[in-house]
Amino acid sequence: MSGLIFSRKKIFPLQEIQLRMKLFFGLLITLFFCFVFNDTVYADTAANLKPAITLSTGEDSKALNDVNYASSFEFKAQTTITLQANSPIYGVYLYWDRPSNGWTLQSGNSTTTHGQYEILHEYVKVDHPANTVTITIPDNGSILCEIQAFGYGDLPADVQTWLPPCEQADLLLFPTHAGDESLVFGGTIPYYAGELGRNVQVAYLVKHYPEESYREHEKLNALWAMGLRNYPVMGTFEDALTSGHVTDSANYDYDAVLEYIVTQIRRFQPLVVLGHDLDGEYGHGLHIVGAKAVSQSMNFSKDSSYHIASVDQYGVWEQDKTYLHSYKTNSIHMNWNTPLTKFNGKTALELAKEGFKLNDSQQWTGFQVSDTGLYNCADFGLYLSSVGPDKKGGDFMENITPYAERINTNTNSSTSVPESSAIADASSTASSEYSTSTESAASESNTINEPTEPSHFRSFEQSYLEIEPLVLKVGGICIILVAIGSFLSLFIKKKN
Repeated sequence: MSGLIFSRKKIFPLQEIQLRMKLFFGLLITLFFCFVFNDTVYADTAANLKPAITLSTGEDSKALNDVNYASSFEFKAQTTITLQANSPIYGVYLYWDRPSNGWTLQSGNSTTTHGQYEILHEYVKVDHPANTVTITIPDNGSILCEIQAFGYGDLPADVQTWLPPCEQADLLLFPTHAGDESLVFGGTIPYYAGELGRNVQVAYLVKHYPEESYREHEKLNALWAMGLRNYPVMGTFEDALTSGHVTDSANYDYDAVLEYIVTQIRRFQPLVVLGHDLDGEYGHGLHIVGAKAVSQSMNFSKDSSYHIASVDQYGVWEQDKTYLHSYKTNSIHMNWNTPLTKFNGKTALELAKEGFKLNDSQQWTGFQVSDTGLYNCADFGLYLSSVGPDKKGGDFMENITPYAERINTNTNSSTSVPESSAIADASSTASSEYSTSTESAASESNTINEPTEPSHFRSFEQSYLEIEPLVLKVGGICIILVAIGSFLSLFIKKKN
C-alpha cells in the first residue's frame, strides 16, 4: 500500500468539539432562563392602588375601603361597582361578609364569572388589565366588607389566593369555632400543610355570621398565616349560648352534627380524621357533640344505608385512623417545637400562637395556645385505626402513605417495564448483537485494514461538521429573539 496518500478535512479532538457545543448551548439556555424568569427578577410587590369606588345606585361607598371587617355594605341584585385607578388594575381582592356566588368582573371587552367556591376572601386576576374595571352583583344580592385593587407585581404575603377545598385529604380536622384550629389542634396545620405540603382540609362546625361575621375573617387570616391553602368548610351550626357545663350538649342536635361530619368525610375521603376532646376541653357543649360524632363517624361513613343523599353524591368512605384531642388511650404527644424550614425557622407551636392572635375578638377570653397543661394542643389519642397501632408515636400519618406519594407510586408502576418483558428484550438484543458481530467479523476477514479513526469518532465528527452551520444560524436567531423579548418585557413593565 506504499505510495497511497490519505487526505481528509481537519479533525477537531472529540473533547474540544464537546466543549464548544456545551459552551454554546449553555449560553443559549442562560439567556432563555433570563427571559423566562424576568418576572421574578424585576417584579416589585404589587401596589394597593386604592381606587375610587363608584356605585350604580349613587350611594356612598366609604364602607368598602375603610379596612374594617365589622363594616359592610348590602347590595341589591345587579348593582354595579366601578373601580377607577391611576394605573392598570391587575387584580381585585374582595372581602365578602357572607358567601356570594355568581358575581361578574368586566375589564374592557372581557367579562368573567366568579364566586363558585363561595370564598369570603376572594382574589381575582384581571384578564385584561385596565385602569377601570366593573363588578356586577349577582341576582340574589350580596354583602361586601372591603374591596382592594392591585397593580402589577408580586402580591403582598397577606393577600389570600385560596385554592378550592381538597378533593382527597390526608388529614381532615373538625374544629368547632374560629380559634380552635390553634387552641385545640396546635401545630397540625403549620407542620402538615405548611411544612410537609400534605393535603389538609379543615371543616368547622359553627358558622359565625350574621351575628359575628368578623370571626369568619379572623379565622381565614389565621389559617392562611399558618400555611393552609385549601379553603375550609365554614360550618352550618349556630353557636348556642353555654354556661360552660357538659350538660349544654343537649342544646345541639347530635344526629344533625353526625350527618354533617359523615358527609364531610365522604366528600374529602380523608386518611386521618382529627376531632375534639370527648369532654369538650373546657366543657363546651358543641365540642362534646362534635367529638362524639367524630368518634362514631367510621361506623356510619362506610354504611351505604346511612344518609343516602351523601352516598349518592360522594359514595361511602372509611378513614384509616381517627384521633381525638386529649384522649388518654393510645396517647401520643406531638412535638410542635421543631424549627420549620418553610417558615424561616419558626416552630409549629409559634405559628399556632400567631394564628390565634389573629383571632382578635377572642383575646379577652384568656385562652392561650400551649403544648403543656390541662388543655394543651399537643396531646392526642388514637381512637380507631385500621392500619395498626402507633409504635413510634408523634406522627398522625404513621403507617399511612400520603395521597401524593400514592399517585407517584402508581405512576412509576404504570410506566415500569415488566421483568419478563425486560429479560426477553435483553435476550433478543443480545442475540441480535451476537449475529451482527459475527457477520462483521466475517466481512473484516476479507478486507484490508486501513489507518482510520474509530467509527464512533468519525460518526460524531462528521455529524457535527454537517450540522454546525445550521446550529450556529438557529442559535444566533434564538439569542437575538430572547434578548429582544427580554428588553421589551422590561420596558413594558417599567412603563406600567
